[in-house]
Amino acid sequence: MKHYYEQLRKVGWKVDTLNLCYSKGTRPQKGRNLAIAEWPTDSTVGNVGYVDYALFLGIQLVGVIEAKRHFADIPSVIDYQCRDYAQHIKSEHSVYLVDQWGDYQVPFFFATNGRKYLKQIEIKSGIWFLDARKSTNIPKAQQGWVSPDGLLELLKKDIDKAEKE
Repeated sequence: MKHYYEQLRKVGWKVDTLNLCYSKGTRPQKGRNLAIAEWPTDSTVGNVGYVDYALFLGIQLVGVIEAKRHFADIPSVIDYQCRDYAQHIKSEHSVYLVDQWGDYQVPFFFATNGRKYLKQIEIKSGIWFLDARKSTNIPKAQQGWVSPDGLLELLKKDIDKAEKE
């Protein structure tokens, strides 16, 4: 777990699983880019219903991260857990939502098992990302995490307008 923790910090996220945790009272704050651990949802996937990390640009919920065991098949985590969590944000957290994209209340999904990306074992390594704002997008492996500024830039892009141009 520590491996991607440090990578998230290096690109500008405030992350600390033990202290920046929903159960310990951590909530989004203006001016802070937080990865809040164990963010609760109304999902019934798994046993607990919380996403491992919720990414906040200030008070805007912009991403969910699922962190898995070392040998997990990462794209399936996005297709199953991340999608479900992004559809079941608790109503009391609706104040943090940026918009709605079909059934999704969160635009960006990430999943990892902490392993460095290797083409030979592609689906079992790396950090996988999905821009869920468009239903035709598919999960893709990345070399590293997207910074808060990077997600802000993505959020500002109007996908349909860009495609028409």
